[in-house]
Amino acid sequence: MTELTYYPGHCHCGSIKLEFHTEWTPADFALRECDCSFCRRHGARTARDPKGQLRLKGQPHWYRFGMATADFLLCPDCGVYLAAVIKDKDKEFATLNVNCLEIAGLLQQPARPVCYQDETVEQRIARRVGSWTPFIHEPV
Repeated sequence: MTELTYYPGHCHCGSIKLEFHTEWTPADFALRECDCSFCRRHGARTARDPKGQLRLKGQPHWYRFGMATADFLLCPDCGVYLAAVIKDKDKEFATLNVNCLEIAGLLQQPARPVCYQDETVEQRIARRVGSWTPFIHEPV
């Protein structure tokens, strides 16, 4: 079994902490840039690793819009977009805004533009559950 590397992160004010565990080195991150209005307005670059884990510590604001298939987590104090989360049965999965990681400056590879507006609700849920990172939320 490959050992996972721990990458810490946080929102701008530091009240929400992140821990991204993955096999990847910074050069391995496959960054994406979603074309939805929410991601564009937040300048998000996202990544997900179905073999990793994302842990969030704190009390984010949970925001839902559009098809309402995921919750977008924002810091209630500084407003930073941290991650999007989907729940499937008793498990949760997330895509991470890598701009929140302490290594964000090392992630110089271009983000691949993606567009999901032609997906049905069922397709969107299946894609997210199959490819997003297992997620754990620890309210403090």
